[in-house]
Amino acid sequence: MFSEDIAPKIIGTTPITPSIGRFQPSRREGEILDWLANAEREDESWIALDDAAWQFAPPREHLVLCQTHIGFDEGCEKKLRQMLDEFC
Repeated sequence: MFSEDIAPKIIGTTPITPSIGRFQPSRREGEILDWLANAEREDESWIALDDAAWQFAPPREHLVLCQTHIGFDEGCEKKLRQMLDEFC
């Protein structure tokens, strides 16, 4: 789903944690941090693509926020490339 220069930098996806029926702020960020810990990669840089900012704790420095009804567009690509240049 990503261009040839970005695809090799994608290391995985987090499992989806079942919802327990209540508001769970920062849940996705927690899933990412759990995945990194389980993979023994806690010290590595990471970037998330998501459309739910509330699923990440401020200041959300690891998040590329995509619009729900648009998805990954040129603006998200530009932000992702900028973050990859800074983090990786």
